[in-house]
Amino acid sequence: MASIRHISTKNEKFHETSLVQQLKTSISRTLDFFSPLAGRLATIEREDDTVSYFIDCNNEVARFIHAVVDGVALADILEPVFVPPIIYSFFPSNEVKDSESVSKPLLAVQVTELVDGIFISCTMNHSVVDGPSLWNFFNSSSEICRGFGQISKPPVLERWLLLNGTSCPPIRLPLSILKTNSKTTSNTQQLQDRHFHISKAKIAGLKAKANAEAGTDHTISSLQSLVALIWRSVTRSRQVDPDEQSDLRSRLRPPLPEHYLGNTAVSGIVILKARDMLEGGLGYVALEINKVISSHTEGKAKSIIDSLMQNPGPVILGRLPFKHLFSITGSPRFNVGADFGWGKPVAIRSGSGSMSDGKIIFYPGVEEGSVEVEVCVSPETLQALENEMEFMDAVITHGAINETVPVEAIFVLHYGSIPNIKVNNELSALVEKNPLMLKKYLVCETGLEELALNHKALEGRLMSWMGEIAWIGCMVSGWGLVYWAMIGNRLGILVEDG
Repeated sequence: MASIRHISTKNEKFHETSLVQQLKTSISRTLDFFSPLAGRLATIEREDDTVSYFIDCNNEVARFIHAVVDGVALADILEPVFVPPIIYSFFPSNEVKDSESVSKPLLAVQVTELVDGIFISCTMNHSVVDGPSLWNFFNSSSEICRGFGQISKPPVLERWLLLNGTSCPPIRLPLSILKTNSKTTSNTQQLQDRHFHISKAKIAGLKAKANAEAGTDHTISSLQSLVALIWRSVTRSRQVDPDEQSDLRSRLRPPLPEHYLGNTAVSGIVILKARDMLEGGLGYVALEINKVISSHTEGKAKSIIDSLMQNPGPVILGRLPFKHLFSITGSPRFNVGADFGWGKPVAIRSGSGSMSDGKIIFYPGVEEGSVEVEVCVSPETLQALENEMEFMDAVITHGAINETVPVEAIFVLHYGSIPNIKVNNELSALVEKNPLMLKKYLVCETGLEELALNHKALEGRLMSWMGEIAWIGCMVSGWGLVYWAMIGNRLGILVEDG
């Protein structure tokens, strides 16, 4: 499943009961626009032992979970170097596979109350939606929650037509493959997750270096050069046999309407020997990635559909013929700053359904042009990666908001509880123009020599803030979604208090 975690801080406007009810209502109204997500997957079983899936828009049920966790604060989630395991309990449907949604809702949302914040998670079935669709739903829900009568980007529900003008016929999946897929299990206990920040300046340097080494003129993009850096570094850290092939999968979309609702992601595969990758340099690897991405045209997308008709079957990362798989997902272009009416998110994290060895997830960074990278590998590989000079030279390491990270955020302060702080327009303008100067200002005005920019140091004086932002990736067999129910004549939510 694919999952998102949206973390927000509590402030004086926050009231648990009204907030949860407001979220339920806004998500219910959003489903008026995203009606297929209120249904279920249905199947047509055929005599040749194959099955086809379709969405039954029956408004059968969806799931909304309200949970309370005692003794867990934002710092417990954001400050550890590695993503803490408790995060995964905040996600519904983490172990649900997309094919199981015949018996389970397509969409699920969980609102978890922390000591000083709120954790909102949304999981969706990845066979139904892709990343852009998920984020359009999430941001549309936030618009409704803020009182918008209409959403700014209504989804396109018309189905994609093939080039010959006919609709895509049902794809017949062999039952034998689906049964094998249902037996696959998660290996999250054997993996570790860590987030890294790459600044805009470092990314620009990587792009220039990659193009110079490859002898190209801006052909290689910033993201392609960054992927090449991480792939090379992880391969070195894994101590891969020089003659062994390593596989890189990059998620792409064929050209469709911007707000098309569905899963239009296809994969580009780059296969290189470890020796060639490490000896060829950054430019060589980045150029190979560029070639594969450039080859994905609308015609290529059609050929992929044709291939699925001839040889249908789910793609399972663990069963691909590569020992050292390196999978790329996410996008630094996604809009992950959904504001439900009480401020921007502090952070967004992924659930266990998005974890696999070698999974790399890209998020927008906190400063314009920067990128947040989530790396999921074995503990041994991650430890070796932290000693990789080429990689560590490019990143800023952190577990959460702290004084070593350029946190570009606007802090809304309860000035009355902070002594010696004068409330005036000059301070507000200063913070808005240069959030990084806020720490210096607070240090001067309070007389403190050190003041960390987190809720612990400010002892509750910080009402709301926006810090690290990221988005999550997905598990190949599906994404988590929000589950809904019928209330009267409109879409509603089945609430489970946890």
